[in-house]
Amino acid sequence: MVKVVFREAQPLDFDKVAKLVTDADELYVISPKSHFPWTAEQVANIAQTREFNTVAIDKDSQIIIGYANMYNVTDKTAYIGNVIVHDECRNQQIGEQLMQYMMAICQDKQVTPHVSVFNHNTGALRFYHRLGFVPFAMQEREFHQNKIMLIHCQYLENSKGETMQNIESPVLFDTIATHCGHHIGTMTLNDPKALNALSVDMCKLMANQLAKWATDDNIVAILLKGSGDKAFCAGGNIRKLYDSMIDTPPQVPMQQPNPYGVEFFENEYSLYRQMHFYPKPIILWGNGIVMGGGMGLMAMCSHRIVTETTRFAMPEITIGLYPDATGSWFLARMPAKIGLFLGLTGANCNANDAIFSSLAEYAVASSEYHKVIDALKQANWQADYSLHDIASHALAKIHHTEHLAVSHLMKHFNTIQAIVNKGSVHDIDAALRDDNFTKVNGEADKWLAKAVETYQHGCPVSAALTVEMFKHASKLSLEQVLYMEMNASLHCVNYPDFREGVRALLIDKDKSPKWCKTLDECDARYIQSHLASAFPNSEHPFEAWLGSDSLSAKLAKLAV
Repeated sequence: MVKVVFREAQPLDFDKVAKLVTDADELYVISPKSHFPWTAEQVANIAQTREFNTVAIDKDSQIIIGYANMYNVTDKTAYIGNVIVHDECRNQQIGEQLMQYMMAICQDKQVTPHVSVFNHNTGALRFYHRLGFVPFAMQEREFHQNKIMLIHCQYLENSKGETMQNIESPVLFDTIATHCGHHIGTMTLNDPKALNALSVDMCKLMANQLAKWATDDNIVAILLKGSGDKAFCAGGNIRKLYDSMIDTPPQVPMQQPNPYGVEFFENEYSLYRQMHFYPKPIILWGNGIVMGGGMGLMAMCSHRIVTETTRFAMPEITIGLYPDATGSWFLARMPAKIGLFLGLTGANCNANDAIFSSLAEYAVASSEYHKVIDALKQANWQADYSLHDIASHALAKIHHTEHLAVSHLMKHFNTIQAIVNKGSVHDIDAALRDDNFTKVNGEADKWLAKAVETYQHGCPVSAALTVEMFKHASKLSLEQVLYMEMNASLHCVNYPDFREGVRALLIDKDKSPKWCKTLDECDARYIQSHLASAFPNSEHPFEAWLGSDSLSAKLAKLAV
């Protein structure tokens, strides 16, 4: 007789359990409204927390060698719970047979089977992957005093084999059915360990999927979010970019841009352009940290939702870069030059700041994501209005701000305006080094003090370049700004400060960067050199964005 030991469970008294079995068939449903016992004592007290239980029984020994259960069976869905197979029977496809039996029950009841798996359980994830289960949501949960990610998957009949999406993909795609028969496309940045930092692969995947959904009449809107609760997207994933800077010696003057830098920024900036001109609403769930590249995604979405956990910033001055990722464009469009203050100081802002600075339109509590989904599902997407207006109408119904902290930008508006309107970058610098500007009613304000401290320790070249690009960006279209940013970013990759800033903050983490110039040494010629073409011997990849065939020009002609 095979000794049966269930993993992560107590041994069972199989003689007592066997009494519940009236047939020696390999697969057997004990009975509805029963709960498979983890100990012999539980046999007499079968709980009613599971609606169906299936066991696999060895025909000769009558020993249970596998188990699965199903719960939360509604008129639409059912969750399949534990699937446990004895170690010595793992190669007999017992688990798959159990699952197939459970899915047959679902089919008979005309419900869609779902499973939920902790992300560290890679064996289970691959198992469900093979059977056709596709991830559609992720949720952070407490497990033995640790926070881990719970992945929710649903069965799609045509998703086995090559078409089955890999759950380890950096972006997860799915659709949500609306009540009127249309669908919402969902994109989930899926790198929570890196706070969903934006990578080249992410940009390519999103660009391809957005192109498909743009021409799909069944898709009426897109919902963009990040995995986990900590961050939507905490910036660009620049580790590989740093390695390429180390491998590529600086060129003075630059003859050929860094090849990986071109790939990195071209894919990122092209995605922003695609999102900006997208024909359907792109709705952002801007929960948690939003920085750098995440800010670019946020700015390009047509409908932005923030929560009490939203924290956004453009802290590029700390790594020797400048507010790129469309930062030059959206910072220049904030009221009363507050965008210039944010670009220079990397100030950490909240949800009310996002609404005040035109980076968000709607707010809900972080626990109310389901209300967003419900609002979008219940919207009348067949109404005789534009899709953007329908999305706005739906989200306006759930918008509320009473739970949000007071806006820092509103509180310090007069102080900020006084600083950014001082004059030249040197005048602004002098103001940001004056302790009196950080005081409110004679006492130092923590938020202002932190912003000023970040500026004072930041890169002087970044400060000068930020001011220069801020002046240009207010006069340019988004496409023209991205053309300009492509040049500036590749020059930053070539010049020393960017690599030094990344080294000090992210690689060696000594937080003691050695900047190549002081602000007084940043002459106009050096700063202007960042805006010269980064492609002196070839055509700029965004050259077509400047002419009459640009999307901006086509939009202007349509308006006329």
